Amino acid sequence: MPKTKSRRPEPRKKTKSLTEFAKKIKPLKTPDLPPQIQKTKGKVTDLGMMQFLFNLFLLNEKLPRHNKMTNEEIKRQLYREFPEYMATRKDILEEKTRKAGGRRPPDPNSINYYRYLFNIGKLVKNSTPPLCSFRYNIEGEKVSSRSADKVIDAVDTKSYLTRYGFDREGTPPVKPYVPKRVNA
Repeated sequence: MPKTKSRRPEPRKKTKSLTEFAKKIKPLKTPDLPPQIQKTKGKVTDLGMMQFLFNLFLLNEKLPRHNKMTNEEIKRQLYREFPEYMATRKDILEEKTRKAGGRRPPDPNSINYYRYLFNIGKLVKNSTPPLCSFRYNIEGEKVSSRSADKVIDAVDTKSYLTRYGFDREGTPPVKPYVPKRVNA
């Protein structure tokens, strides 16, 4: 069987200068595409979502007892301020629920999650919360953050404050938040 020579491609001619290179590729002025993910801006306040929630939690703590907002009222305010964003998040959550076989996965868009971020000082970059945010029921009483059924007393309030590094109610945090260690 005769040997066939392998056909190697011939080396290309090297461009002698950048101007020749530019003539060969013919660059055009093509504008960049806008970023795919645009920052959310509020419909009324023109604030971002996290700054809006920061102000909402702060306002809620400064309101008189009979005007305190419940989680549902805060959620309503959020949906009113960011209708398009919250609608898409709701659709995504419903899709995850269907995929999970009807069991609802944890919702990172729940108000308690944002309240937790507010209390530890990570809701808005470089801003520590001046007050600790609590969950309230319709009567304006402090309730458990897990469910609105249990009204918390002074002892529970004190432990809630110390958990997030606050010395007492109505003051800024004394020490930074340190999460509990869970031994496996």
